[in-house]
Amino acid sequence: MGINETDKRAAMFMGQCPLPWVKHETANAANPCIAQLINREGFEGYGRYWRLIELLSSNSNHAIPKQGERNYRALTIGLGFDTYEEFEEFISTLQDLELVVSDGRERRCIPTVDEAAYTVGMARYNGRKGGKAAARNRQG
Repeated sequence: MGINETDKRAAMFMGQCPLPWVKHETANAANPCIAQLINREGFEGYGRYWRLIELLSSNSNHAIPKQGERNYRALTIGLGFDTYEEFEEFISTLQDLELVVSDGRERRCIPTVDEAAYTVGMARYNGRKGGKAAARNRQG
């Protein structure tokens, strides 16, 4: 028996908080999208990508805002871009490389951050339902 939709939705809701961590797996070194990012943008672009992950993880929305939306300017400055056009060009590159995706709600996000938010949310949800042992018992 797997996790039901109600539990998934609850975990996603409870993951809407600043994240204490995001996995930076060593397997990323073999990821062709990361390799292409480094080829296109150099290590500065790779560093900006991980800085973007850190900045998105530190707020509860975990999404890249559009120009004019809350936190857009802070994100642009936080990544060291002088203009919005430079920032949007970088995000477009990340989208081309599938490191940034748009969900069905036109939300621009990084799957690594969303996965971490889900994991944190599930831990918080299970904690409210009696912790890990209770969660294992509910699964079957």
